[in-house]
Amino acid sequence: MESQVLMDASSSSPGARENKDEDYWRYQPLLKAALRGDWDSAKGFFDQDPDALTAHITDAKQTALHLAISSGRSIEFVEKLVDLMPPEALALRASQGRTALHIAALYGNTKAAVILVEKHPTSLYIRSYDQNQLPLHFAANGGHKDTLLYLLSVTKEDDPVSKPFAYPSGALLLYQAVDSEFYDIALDLVGRHPELGTSKLVDDKHALKTMARKASAFPSSIRLNQRWSLVDFKKLRPKALVDFKVAYCRGFDIGVVDSTLDKEISRHICFGSIHGWIRKIIEDYFVILARDFFLITIGIALIVILFTLNRCANLLLIVSLRLLFII
Repeated sequence: MESQVLMDASSSSPGARENKDEDYWRYQPLLKAALRGDWDSAKGFFDQDPDALTAHITDAKQTALHLAISSGRSIEFVEKLVDLMPPEALALRASQGRTALHIAALYGNTKAAVILVEKHPTSLYIRSYDQNQLPLHFAANGGHKDTLLYLLSVTKEDDPVSKPFAYPSGALLLYQAVDSEFYDIALDLVGRHPELGTSKLVDDKHALKTMARKASAFPSSIRLNQRWSLVDFKKLRPKALVDFKVAYCRGFDIGVVDSTLDKEISRHICFGSIHGWIRKIIEDYFVILARDFFLITIGIALIVILFTLNRCANLLLIVSLRLLFII
């Protein structure tokens, strides 16, 4: 990864292509120092040119901070650089509108993310130009669970401007979490925001449809029950409940119509686990057997009670008649 970052940054520098508007070539020493985590060289450059702290040093509009975070070579470099920069400078964008926090999320650099958020919390709510994504989305899409969990822990759900969990932002995050197989995070999102369960993205991506197709989401019915227990089904709208049942049925032979996706879910999709299917049959059989046994037992008890009462009534009648004749 580090070699790829170095190659991309070098190819975007003036050593590879001359730029009429920006003399990126003079930032070559700083670029190399940032990618290698060489703070002494970088500090010497900043002492001579303080503006370099916030300058775009590649034609991809990257700053030294962007490059240092993406390389991941030295968290100390990032920490010292952030200390020298004013808070608002952490919101500087590279190409595609990505801030330093977007880059930290993209590369799973959790330590750098912590440093950035502590100095400039607003970075959590800045959206990129590509698909209008927050740092949350970059971490989820990149499969960086630790980084995603941290960002979720510090992101305010009720931010009035970015609305991180409202549609379509929340729907995209849910899809990315499922696609990265972060099912615990996905179910927690749906539990807190049930409307996301039925939300489709503009490119027809659907989180629960994706989950239903992933065998890794359903390793066993026991673990699956534990996962579904995280969701409050009473809060889900009917369509969302149908989708969850479609996903849940993956190990069982049932056919249903998915009212959200408007298509029939074929039986072979839900017949994914012979082990789960057999266990389901056995469980259902014993449930029915136990229920029937209980009902039969109650019925026999009632018959015995009625028969006993009838016998007692007859005996009482006979005794009464004999007493009358004796008198």
